[in-house]
Parts: sequence; C-alpha cells; structure tokens
Amino acid sequence: MKIKIILFNIFVYFFFSFTYSQEVIIKGNAKTYKGKTLFIHKSKDFITHTDTILSSFTFDSLGFFTDTLNLSDITLVYIPSERNKFYILLEPNSEYKIIFPKFSKITEKEKFNPFFKPNELYLGIKNASQKSLNYLINEFDFEYDEYLKNHFADVVNNDKNAMEESIEVLDRKYKSSKKFFIDYKKFKFAFLRNLLHENNTDFITKKYFSNSEILFNNNAYTNLFLQIYTNYFTFFSKTTDGYRLNYAIQSGNYYGINKIFYKKKHLVKNSNLRELIILKSLHDAFYDKRYNKSALISILNDFKEETENEKNLEIANNILKKTTVLMENYKAPDFELLDRDGYPITLSQFKGKFVYLNFATSWSYTCRQDFRLLQKLQKKYWQFLEVVTIVADDNFEKMTELIADEEFKWTLVDYKNQIDILKTYNIRTYPTYYLIDTDGTLLMSPAPSPNKDFERHFVNILIKKNANIDKILDEK
Repeated sequence: MKIKIILFNIFVYFFFSFTYSQEVIIKGNAKTYKGKTLFIHKSKDFITHTDTILSSFTFDSLGFFTDTLNLSDITLVYIPSERNKFYILLEPNSEYKIIFPKFSKITEKEKFNPFFKPNELYLGIKNASQKSLNYLINEFDFEYDEYLKNHFADVVNNDKNAMEESIEVLDRKYKSSKKFFIDYKKFKFAFLRNLLHENNTDFITKKYFSNSEILFNNNAYTNLFLQIYTNYFTFFSKTTDGYRLNYAIQSGNYYGINKIFYKKKHLVKNSNLRELIILKSLHDAFYDKRYNKSALISILNDFKEETENEKNLEIANNILKKTTVLMENYKAPDFELLDRDGYPITLSQFKGKFVYLNFATSWSYTCRQDFRLLQKLQKKYWQFLEVVTIVADDNFEKMTELIADEEFKWTLVDYKNQIDILKTYNIRTYPTYYLIDTDGTLLMSPAPSPNKDFERHFVNILIKKNANIDKILDEK
C-alpha cells in the first residue's frame, strides 16, 4: 500500500508539473560576455542545497542572448559567472530583460583557493514593473534591512510595541495581491518577532509553521525554518525527553525519534513538517562529532522506507548523497570530462577495474614528479588498474604536451567542462589521490600517493580479492 501511495504521489507531482509549467523567457545584451556560456541553476532543496542545472545560454558575437525555460512554480535561480554569482526570481509566464554587470574574470589564485566565494548579486531587470516580485522584494528588503540597522535597539530592549508599529508601517507600504509576496512578508516579520521571543522554538513553530503549507520556494519561509531548526537535535536533547532522543539517535532508531517528535502537540497533525524537521536535524547531525554516522545513515534509510511524501523522500536521498560523498564503501562521484583527443570520459566506463584517480596541475612540481611513478603503475598493473588524471588548471594543452613528450600513456582529462568536480572531490591541494573499487565505490579516500607506499597497499587489496597476481609479483 505504501509503495502505491508513493508512486501515486510521484505521478501527481510530475503530471501537474508538466501540465502547469509555463514559459519563462530571459534575454538581453552584455558585450563583455561575448562568446561565453552561462548556466542557470537552482537548489533542489533548501536543506542540502543540492544543485541542479535548469538551462544554459550563450552570448553571441555582439553580446546578445536569449533563453527559454519551462517552470511550474516561482523559482529563485542563480547564474555563476567566474567572480560573481547572480540571482533572479523567475515567475512562470514572464519575460525578463536582464542587465548583467561588466564581466569580472576570476584570477588563478582565486580559482585554486578552496575558500574563495564569489560575490552574490541580484540581477537588474530592465523591464521590471513596480508590481513584479523582484521589484517588490528588492524594495521591501531594502527598507527592512534599514529598519534592522537603525532600530536594533528595539530588539535589544525587547520593545514589542515599537517593533509592531514598524512592522505595520512596512506592511501597509508594500501591499500586493501576490500570494508569494504576502507569504514573504509574513515570514520576514516572523523573523523579527522571533528575535523578541529569543528564539522560542515552540512559540514560532506553533504560530508560523504548524498550520502552514511548506513553502519550499519562498526563501523568507526557508530562512526562518533554518534559523529555528538548525541543530535541533542539540536543542531537543536539553529538554525532558532529551535522553530518550539521544538514545534513539545513537541506536539508529528512526521510529523512536519519530515517536518522540510526535509527542510535541504542535507537530502531531502536520506529519510533513515533522518529517522535514527530522530531516534537517539529521543533516546537521552528520557534521556533529557526537553522533555516529552509521547510526544516522540507518535512520535515513528507515525514513525513506516510511515516508509517503515524495518531496521529503527526495530530500532524504539528497542528504545521503551529500553526507556520504567521499566516504569509503560509498559510490564515487561520477563525471564526464574530455580527454586529450576531445572524447568524453566517464568514471563509470572503467567499472570492472580499479581506478587510481588523481587531480594534478601543470605547475605543480610534485605532480610532475609523480607522473613517472604513475606510468610504472599503469604499465605493471594494467590488467587490474586504470590511472586517471584530472588536470585542474587552464593550460590543458601544456599538460598534454608534457605527457606526450614523456610518452606517458594513461588517461588524462580536462576539468573545465565540469569545474564543480574540484568541489565535489574536496580538492584543496595538488596532487590528491583516490582509489576506486571495481564496483565504483571508494576504496581509499583519500589514497596515498605513488611515492607514499601506494603500491604495497594496492597489492594487499589484490591479494584479499584473490586476484591472480603471481606473475606480477615475480616481476617485482
């Protein structure tokens, strides 16, 4: 019965998404972007911020561009562009004439700095009316932020009357019949009231969340949710039921956790909200050393079996994927990158062989030193092992020339058509190595470099797997 319900929910979700999706057109001219291609992204969910690409567009030789998307809901999207990350709220059945600022190129130092963050900017819209969401929200946010800056004493002094008067003024000034904006104001004001109530989680939950639909696409709702429920297990553990909750978590007991949350009156009726709070709590717990990761994974797997909400199931899968990435015995992130001849190479195509994956640059002396050792490993263990190098700088041609001159013969690919691969594999130094098992799971994460006894580790792995390596060992 449960499987039928989930399948029905998925069918309804995709049916209505397809039926009610409408065109969104974006266009404009930006001469400094001539010939460049930009990608339009959105987050799949506001807990993991898992990224998905909706579309892409290319600026022509004069800097003109146009793109058409199909959206069923109002959606906040972002467009990365080297040193900047641009945001815009897209409404179905709308056209936007976008104004891009002058192109700003990222420096080599910034590109390889793992802590670099792009500037976050909202795009200008040439044809925005005063009734459009982007205009309303930008104008409202400006005055809202000014209020916080100039009247923070009202919060510090717990002056409820002064704050409510200011809220009333802002509410009257920015009137709109758009439900999205009405909800946006509601939860922005709730943020202020929460400050007065000193983060009283139960009060805010009861007043703003218990009887409200979950507004996945409204960032005022999601920002308040994140403020209230971040590290919620830690908050809950200090209550009278805290010891029961901690025991259920450490035991990997999802049913026990759900039962404890169910006892809270304002979470009884809204099962979707209850599940969402549990999901957020589990996500945060993965980054808290007090909790056992294996137990958390077990809880998430049980959650997936029990939930009847398609969106919450998606979030659970996203949490598992995010928190187990680069964990040994979990699937290694796949990629599709171009080799020196321009052919696409994927990690999955090497299934059945071990993959010694490494990230290198042409300017790293250590990387270049390791290449001769990689060549020996590839030549000696070719029956079992595939060496794959992802070149992580802009000068791929220089690296291919180096490889050709030295007659190195393993797989070399360029990172540029999937630059997020560096973030996915948490690359902070070069070279970095991983050993991937024959089934595509991470065996050593990270793996030792070839000059740090990798071969001995690899031979032991082959012996444990009963590989026929007698002839190879005789050559050692």
